[in-house]
Amino acid sequence: MNSAAADVMSYLSDNAVGTIGATSGWSLNTSKEPATPDSTVTLYDTGGFAADYDVNLYQPTIQIRVRGHNYQTVYAKADEIEALLIGPKSFTKNSFYVGAWNPGGFESLGYDENDRAIIVMNINLMREA
Repeated sequence: MNSAAADVMSYLSDNAVGTIGATSGWSLNTSKEPATPDSTVTLYDTGGFAADYDVNLYQPTIQIRVRGHNYQTVYAKADEIEALLIGPKSFTKNSFYVGAWNPGGFESLGYDENDRAIIVMNINLMREA
């Protein structure tokens, strides 16, 4: 099975949220946030909940970290991502994702050493094997 973070990154790319590994504009990444460009969305696999092996359902979790120079722009990008993931009842990207939930909303981590705003959200997923 693919990394849930990689699947969701690809799904975001397919829906024009950004470009995987871009050097300008919104860059989509997994597991390691690049120093540049300033506007990045980085997805991390963060574990998950117990699988139901009897019906092949898995419950991975991911963290999505959005970074950029303008707080309102960063917030709007996080909101766009949440709406894209939470809005549909399901989506398919390497696995069939039954649904996605954001149990805690957005959290501001403040600003990095280059004065870029950072917002994170934790997403619970459910997918079939």
